[in-house]
Amino acid sequence: PVMLLLVTAVAPSTNWDVAGMLTYPFFADCVDRCLYVAGAVALMFILDRVSRGVQCMPLPNVLGQTSLLLYLIHPVLITVLLWSGRRSVMHVWLLSVSTVAIFMALFEL
Repeated sequence: PVMLLLVTAVAPSTNWDVAGMLTYPFFADCVDRCLYVAGAVALMFILDRVSRGVQCMPLPNVLGQTSLLLYLIHPVLITVLLWSGRRSVMHVWLLSVSTVAIFMALFEL
């Protein structure tokens, strides 16, 4: 019940506002920025609470290593893809993730 009140208090507006980028929107008003951060923090607590009722499983090694390599080289990989003429966000994302996943699967690192 407390989470329902918290989510209702920090839920974003139903009016669509791009406000910069989708990954980190820039809101003009301080109240909107604070609500955005409060909603993100509330979501972390909600996910933590919900996950406590789920059996934990180890992450497969290839996924752990792939995410680590992608984290380390994604700026270079995205720069190369943009330089090669890719402009669609979805194409750049899919190509970068699939390139690293194939590389990791081939070399089984």
